[in-house]
Amino acid sequence: MKLVIKITTLIIVFISYTYASPFAQGPECCSRHAIISICSSYDPMGIIGDNDTYCRSISTRLAELLTGDCFHFMDPEVIEEYRQQETEAGRGHLVKPSNYKEHEYSFDADFESGLNEFTEEGRPIRSGLTVTMYFEGEQREDVHEWKTQGTWDTISDSGTSWSGHGNKLRNRYKEGQDILEIIERFEKRPVECLVNPEKETVNASEVIDIELTDFKDMFGEKSREFNRVVVHAYSGTIMNGANCNIGPDYKVFKVNNGKITVKYKAPGNCDEPEDRITIYSSCDILPEDRVPMSATSIKERLEEKNLKIFCPDATITVRKTVSRTIHEQYSEDKTEGNCRRHWEEDHNLNERVEVSVTLSLKLEEAQEMPLFNQTWEYYKPLSVSISGFSYNSIEKKNTASDHSGAGCARTGHRTNIEIFRNLETYEIVGEPYSTQTHWMLVFDNETGNAVKIIPSGYDIKYKIHEKENLNSVVYSDQGPQEDSQTSHKTRELSFELGPVGEEIDDPTIKRSDTWIQDYLKSQGVDLPPGVEVPNPSNAEAIEKIPPDILVKTGDGKTSFGGDGERPIRTELEHGFEEVRLKYNWNMTRREK
Repeated sequence: MKLVIKITTLIIVFISYTYASPFAQGPECCSRHAIISICSSYDPMGIIGDNDTYCRSISTRLAELLTGDCFHFMDPEVIEEYRQQETEAGRGHLVKPSNYKEHEYSFDADFESGLNEFTEEGRPIRSGLTVTMYFEGEQREDVHEWKTQGTWDTISDSGTSWSGHGNKLRNRYKEGQDILEIIERFEKRPVECLVNPEKETVNASEVIDIELTDFKDMFGEKSREFNRVVVHAYSGTIMNGANCNIGPDYKVFKVNNGKITVKYKAPGNCDEPEDRITIYSSCDILPEDRVPMSATSIKERLEEKNLKIFCPDATITVRKTVSRTIHEQYSEDKTEGNCRRHWEEDHNLNERVEVSVTLSLKLEEAQEMPLFNQTWEYYKPLSVSISGFSYNSIEKKNTASDHSGAGCARTGHRTNIEIFRNLETYEIVGEPYSTQTHWMLVFDNETGNAVKIIPSGYDIKYKIHEKENLNSVVYSDQGPQEDSQTSHKTRELSFELGPVGEEIDDPTIKRSDTWIQDYLKSQGVDLPPGVEVPNPSNAEAIEKIPPDILVKTGDGKTSFGGDGERPIRTELEHGFEEVRLKYNWNMTRREK
């Protein structure tokens, strides 16, 4: 019978009363921790003595062989007892994560005697020791193995003792790879990667993708999927990735399949002509439930990439939200003789789509518009990018019926349908043609302030995944029959990004019959005596506009914005549908 003992004896307890810096985990290597997990034996020959002595011995030998500055053995039960004591003393918050390290590796030891095997030279093998090292990741994974063989001399009837097995274990380790090399070759922690930005000159506030690929370890091998990297932007914003406790400008990613797409937004303040993106390696490799992504620490710098920031004459961000609600409820009762039939149904939908687009603009020309006493600035988009897209939708449909009465068959049903929709992909329709339509900014010549924009609209194409869960019960004389079904499908939809308000008379234009004379006067033109100037009205040129495009906020010179909204309610036969539209924009402009 083989004895299996879980080690509870203290080997080397790694406990520190000092706080660990998130920026360093050892000068050159990653500090790793291990436990002795299982100590098993089957020893009919009595080589190892009692099992407790054997287990303490193997633990001590492994600790002596492997412990160093970057590799430590731990006893989880001793540390847990320490943590409990510190908690009772009111100091529990100091123990983990600062002082209590999660172990990345474990060791199993297995000894067996009474074997009937032979070496290649024909010498009998009567005992063997196997020590296996495992990685405690998402799944327990073999890392390395050491084996010793105990030979036997038939003449003297003696052979390898337990001490001899210990010496052979030391020799096997010395003949092979050092523990740190074993770990490096297994983990394949990245020491280099390629940084490929979508473009190297980025407009202020523009959003681009930065691809991180070709993660390689110190041996030139492809990095393992569990490795993490930390990405930092000095001036701009990393828009995806997991948050990191180091700071809001740092985001964490897993290497996974070796390709990481980082969404980067350039700074909008134009204070610096360049931004620097830095990619750091990390020593954290354990699953997220043991070391959260937010707790990821930095090891060393892998790569850096400088991006040039182009400051356009203006930037504008436009946002539109469409919220849709459906509520329907209906019930009906009918009587046919002694039979009563009841029917009820309800339908509820809550859906919300919000899209924001950021544009970098170049001023191409400014024109006086005497007819309106305005100046129109014409801007050409240098870049148009979706800076935000959120979508959520939940729909529920329920129906039920019941047929009953004296002498009537008792039947009925109940059906519940839930539909969940999630966003998959999105893009602006017609890129790069979206940059070819001008935007206009209108200034009042009397005040010198911006009064409205004349925007260009955009169509956004997006794809959603739809999951439908159907649960139903049919009642009859044979009893209830239940059914459940789940279906999936993908749908392509479109979203129009433009003003939503109901049109009104343009309040930025004053009606005038003397606009020609007023313009000539403002230009200092003196007409010769007897020359008459016609007095056409500008009334026919005044058009209706959506109120969304009017300037409502800001200083009117360099920063301004506006908004609008409109509810649309439709009465349905058994309820209503309500769509609420919202539109807002904010623009910054460099004064010439």
